[in-house]
Amino acid sequence: MMQRHEAEGSLDHPEYQAAIAILSYSPRPSARGIAGTVEASPLDGTRGPMSRCRGPMISLYGQSQDWNRIPRMPEIEIPCLVLVGEHDELTPACAMRMHQALPNSEIAVLRNCSHLAMYEHPTAYFGRLTSFLDEHRG
Repeated sequence: MMQRHEAEGSLDHPEYQAAIAILSYSPRPSARGIAGTVEASPLDGTRGPMSRCRGPMISLYGQSQDWNRIPRMPEIEIPCLVLVGEHDELTPACAMRMHQALPNSEIAVLRNCSHLAMYEHPTAYFGRLTSFLDEHRG
């Protein structure tokens, strides 16, 4: 249903808006297990350090749906690394838009990862991050 409304451009339809409201307020997992199954993570908002941030995050998501920083990204001249999981909430397509807007950036799509790649595949995540930092060190 959501994909149909997105394809039709009917994002203001009550059915679509109801689904967005449910997704925005439900404590859903944000990490995939090693075998690719979705499971809770230490930072998923239901336990651990992010549980204290759940209220502000819901408020932020609700208020930021029209917020777009892409037009100002060309002003950022320092090297940037755009890291995204293959199954991330911020899709690889969105990450590519950011990468294309940043004049001095690299992009890395981490396979079999979602939003918390640093927990799902720490070797790949921190390996890519470390090599980027080493390459752009002082």
